[in-house]
This record gives sequence, C-alpha cells and structure tokens, in this order.
Amino acid sequence: MGWDERKIEVDGVAVNLLEAGSGPVLLILHDEMGPAEWQAWHGKLAGHRRLVMPVAPGFRGERIKWMRNVTDLSRFYGRMLRELGGGPVDVVGFSFGGWVAAEMAVNNPAQFRRIALVAPFGVKPDEGVIMDMYIVTTAEYLKSSVADPEKSAEFARLFNAPTSRC
Repeated sequence: MGWDERKIEVDGVAVNLLEAGSGPVLLILHDEMGPAEWQAWHGKLAGHRRLVMPVAPGFRGERIKWMRNVTDLSRFYGRMLRELGGGPVDVVGFSFGGWVAAEMAVNNPAQFRRIALVAPFGVKPDEGVIMDMYIVTTAEYLKSSVADPEKSAEFARLFNAPTSRC
C-alpha cells in the first residue's frame, strides 16, 4: 500500500492530495520538510481510516501569490475541507502542519472532531521556547524533532542519515 495522488480544485486553485485507506477521514498536515513518503504507521492507520494529506502549495506545484502566512493557508485548507465534505474530521499536524492545524481550529473549531499536534512549530510551548531552526544544523534540527531517533525505526530512511551521525 502507498499514497494515491490526485488533484482537486478549490476556488480555482489546484491542490495535490495524497490519499490512502478507507473509513473515516484522518487529515494529515505535513511538516516544513514537505509531504512524507509512505511510512509503517500510515499503513497501520490506512487499515481503518482514509488518510488525506494535502500537499502545501509550493511543494509540488506553484505557489499561490495571495497566500502570505499560516492564517491564509489554514483558511484555504478549511475551504478545502468544506469542498471534500463529510466533516468534522480528525487531524494530525506535524511541526509546521501542527501550526496550521492550530490556526484552523482557532478559525473554525467545528471542522475537527479530534486534534493531535506533533511538535507544532510556531505554537509557543508552556515551558521553554520555540527552537530556532536557523541556528542549528539540519541534522541537529531533524534529530531534535523526535524523542529518540535511535528507537525511531524510520528516522534514518526518512532523513537519509544514520541517527548516530546526527
């Protein structure tokens, strides 16, 4: 099993959707690195959920000129959900996608049943600070994105580096 890709149009804008599985929709919002390739946990969830991951504008297609910030993207995704119908849905947002999901929930909490934010970039934690990704190496940033890279089976494959070198 893996992702099927299709295009939909939302208010005249083409959106690439990655989809898999069947059942109630689970919206997945990818991180700042772009849409994730197929992973073991996708396969487990796709056995009983319809996974839907929109590819953020600019990752596999052209940028949308009027879209300037996270709020614009969150409202656009809200419109996309209305076009897809069948709400409210569950959502998992990773890093930048977590920030987008949080913005979507603020704009329209009724569009979601449950929300899981995984290391939501841009959302100030109760303790500590938001990591500045520009003052560390890419390897350090990626390693900090998981609790234990050594125990994360797909880490090396996804980021093309052994965890011991990060």
